[in-house]
Amino acid sequence: INATFPVEPVTYGVATLDALDSKGNVYKVDNDPAICDRLTSRPIDLSPWFGLSDTIYLSFFYQAQGNGEEPETNDSLIVELFSPKDTSWINLWSTPGIPLSSFKQQIIAIPNTLYQDGFRFRFSNYVSMSVNDTRFGEGALGNLDLWNLDYIRLNNEPYEEHEQLNDISIIYPLQSSFRDYQSIPWDHVDTAAFN
Repeated sequence: INATFPVEPVTYGVATLDALDSKGNVYKVDNDPAICDRLTSRPIDLSPWFGLSDTIYLSFFYQAQGNGEEPETNDSLIVELFSPKDTSWINLWSTPGIPLSSFKQQIIAIPNTLYQDGFRFRFSNYVSMSVNDTRFGEGALGNLDLWNLDYIRLNNEPYEEHEQLNDISIIYPLQSSFRDYQSIPWDHVDTAAFN
């Protein structure tokens, strides 16, 4: 979760999937694409909507590359849905690697057969990394094949509501109001307040 990898994000803070694990090491060096990062939701009870006419949508914005390295065409970003009844993950959507792009929105209707207690969704990225990509040591060029995710929503609002964002949000960190400084000692502020 960061605010530095995206370019013109939808809101402040995105989830970035890359080639590094939680300790900053490269997952795997292999020319064949392999799953690296995963972002998985907690279990959600969708069973109250089973049999109703409501459609539940998963919507999100995604961006390839951002301020990192672009995913190659054989790399990809995927969305999978978990069926508690079948205890299996279903690949529902994917996109191949592309060069830097603006954020694109994807809206996915959840099949009503998955309106179950314990439903989950997850995002994964496939990364291919040759030995040449890490020639300066493990993790040296780990900002590979980046995907940024923003504004992830799951609800039963109409499709059109997902298309329109009625949200006022900052998109970059706010700048310091102290001109040339990011912070100042409290006693300076306290003294200035009474002078």
